[in-house]
Amino acid sequence: MVFPLQAVFGKRIGASTSSFLPESYIYMNLFVLLISVLANVHSKSEEAVFLFFVLHCITIGQDMLFIGIYQPIGDATYEVDRQPNTIKNVYRFSLGICILNLIIKPVTAFLVYKVWQERRGNPVTLPCNIPWIAASALPTKRNRRSSKSSDADSEIETDLIEGIITVLTDQLKGALIEQLRDG
Repeated sequence: MVFPLQAVFGKRIGASTSSFLPESYIYMNLFVLLISVLANVHSKSEEAVFLFFVLHCITIGQDMLFIGIYQPIGDATYEVDRQPNTIKNVYRFSLGICILNLIIKPVTAFLVYKVWQERRGNPVTLPCNIPWIAASALPTKRNRRSSKSSDADSEIETDLIEGIITVLTDQLKGALIEQLRDG
């Protein structure tokens, strides 16, 4: 799930480069990105993947709604003669990435659904060979560990999640403070 995570992260950052979309678009996509990290860290939990799948599907509807509402407003604001070409190009790039993100999201949702099926114990069969899905679909021998190492692993995962949440919260605070200063 690492490769789709990198692609999703790149699309979400590229889509947030223009200000024609509301802040809730960016915050919802960052929240879903955080849940995808949680689902990736908890590789044995089917609940984390299901939560990511449901929220990912909600963002598909949210993206359609926001692009439908705010694209005409963005056109009226940015696609006028008095705007410099750089602002027009940033708007066009951001809109293009938003549309590309919306086109790719159903495919990503399908792959996440297959991962969720796999974690529930259902066999995953795909018509083509997708490396990060096919490799995880192969039966693996389970390592029998003692409960002490399992507790240590869960402590490491908890510390990792706390660190990620702290970093993201600090970045959001910094962005909000900058926006409040700018007016």
